[in-house]
Amino acid sequence: MSMSGNAVARYARSAATALALGLVALLAFTTLAWAADGDLDTSFSDDGLRIQNRTNGTDVAYSLAFRDDGTFVVGGVDDNNTSSSTALRMANLAFNATGTSDGTFTNPNDRLFWSPKTDAIWEVLLLSDGRYGFVGHAGTSTGGSGSDYDCVAVMRQSNGALDTSFDSNGKRFVTFDASRNDHCLAGALQDDDKMVVGGWVASGGSGYYTALARINTDGTLDTSFSSDGKVIEDHSGNGEYITAVEIDADGKIVVAGVGNAGQDFFVARYTAAGALDTSFSSDGIHTFDLGAGSTDLLRAMAIDANGKIVVVGYNSDDWAVARLTTSGAMDSDFGGGDGIVTTDFGGNDDQAWDVVIASDGKILVGGHTNASGTDFAVARYTTLGALDTGFSSDGKATADFGSGRTDKAYAMGLAGNGSVLLVGGSKTGSDEDWAFAQFLSSTGPPGSITMAAFGKFRGDDQDTVIATHEDPGVTAVPGGYLSGSTMSSSHEDAQDFVVNGTDRTFTLVLGAQPTSNVVLDFSVGSWSGNHLHAAASTSLGTDLVIKDSGGSTVTSATFTNGTWGSAQTFTVVPVQDSVIEGFEQASIVATVNQASSDDLYDTVSAVARDVVIWDDDHDVSSGFDHVAGAVDGLTLKGFPSEVVYL
Repeated sequence: MSMSGNAVARYARSAATALALGLVALLAFTTLAWAADGDLDTSFSDDGLRIQNRTNGTDVAYSLAFRDDGTFVVGGVDDNNTSSSTALRMANLAFNATGTSDGTFTNPNDRLFWSPKTDAIWEVLLLSDGRYGFVGHAGTSTGGSGSDYDCVAVMRQSNGALDTSFDSNGKRFVTFDASRNDHCLAGALQDDDKMVVGGWVASGGSGYYTALARINTDGTLDTSFSSDGKVIEDHSGNGEYITAVEIDADGKIVVAGVGNAGQDFFVARYTAAGALDTSFSSDGIHTFDLGAGSTDLLRAMAIDANGKIVVVGYNSDDWAVARLTTSGAMDSDFGGGDGIVTTDFGGNDDQAWDVVIASDGKILVGGHTNASGTDFAVARYTTLGALDTGFSSDGKATADFGSGRTDKAYAMGLAGNGSVLLVGGSKTGSDEDWAFAQFLSSTGPPGSITMAAFGKFRGDDQDTVIATHEDPGVTAVPGGYLSGSTMSSSHEDAQDFVVNGTDRTFTLVLGAQPTSNVVLDFSVGSWSGNHLHAAASTSLGTDLVIKDSGGSTVTSATFTNGTWGSAQTFTVVPVQDSVIEGFEQASIVATVNQASSDDLYDTVSAVARDVVIWDDDHDVSSGFDHVAGAVDGLTLKGFPSEVVYL
């Protein structure tokens, strides 16, 4: 079935599928069914699935980018290259959030043919001025079949037309080697809208060298990047190529791909000037193996909010997800301690092709599996690399476009409603068409922690400090420490510290309901308020302990799915010693224990409240006095104005 232009061909499901859907519809009148994460999102194309039939041949989507308004642009190939009956052309379309065409790209702005070869878009880039950048590869001649491939960048205006201000005709060949094939498979935009493109150049034998270039917004090569705008390297000596490019928060260029003749993953970082950044993994590149003897193919990369680098791909059979620290080491907090997670969908050819990171830090990976036919596949992982069982009960979901069809996803993105959209191709016989599947994936904001305290320090009446005393019998301490001030029932200074009752306590409460426990570990940090004195070193267990509402000494607080909204109260109790220390100023810090906590709270920062302890270690019934220096016979610690017992 063939339809011209943007017309859509919908394929009927099998009779069995139609019957099953009919039964579901009938049951819906009597049973209320709630959609869950991992289900198809029916707000997209009615049932979550769409097939876009462009030609009767090979039409595949390889790239995806969401606009700010929730619409999206897709790039790939179609089979209507007028130069040759066997060649493919660059093709791109734009869609509304519901999956219908938005009309931005219409003939001839939805296609571009260069040569009698396979000309393809592998990356869609949305510039800040509304233009569209497309990165891929194409033959260098529209004539005979003898032309070679070059990396290519295309620029279109906001209305879809070619931008002739970009290298005079909207098209830029990047020739890494004039006589050898060059392919670009990835690209990224800097803050200044310059394009960084990456891929490979043939080595002359059967191998590859990495190829990286930077293009100015007018289509010229940026000669401030490695002097001529291009970098060609072979780090391993065995051949490698780039499949992913990202720009980190510092403006450095991170590339990832396949190294060591197709046996390993590699990640490298370059400075903005195009030199390897030797602060990354000591020499600028980190290469690693998923397992002895396996062929490891890295396909995509994303950088999370903490600057950690997540890469995905596959080995001979399974998906692989790995995370590196900002310094280029494997992240021991991810997976089983080696920074690597593999996932088996049940097939012998499971391939992960793209990755996105949600606002709550969860990692979504898309690709395909041949576990039962060949279908789109998606998985969601926690920030620690475990499959998220809140997504389709086991962390994995698939989509089938019809009996007997071969469905493969190559790119993905997060929709405005939080759902995850996969794009690729669906094939029956010799006809392959663009295919789309959107899955529900709730990615709400991370949880929050509120910590409150009820004492005060000096003239502070905001009740934000934990105020306590080594002698539990003391109910007030003079705040001004003026010469001659003493504590008695008839005289207290106007700025007294009240240290009894709730002043010794603090509370914790969560701001969002977790699905499992959240554990907050206690520690002692530095003082953050004003009026800092040179206090003695204060530590948990030595100088103070924390007790829960039952009086038990604790080092952490645990909230459950049922208790998250109820405040827990804790009391700070100083440990008595034989040293007069004056003020001991510090803070009580509560930090999320990621390994023991619901993933919703994994990216939440620690919270803290100041704690000030008054120390005397003796009977204070006779009063205090202000002393400008040390007192013979007593051990004092760095307190400019010592308060000692007379």
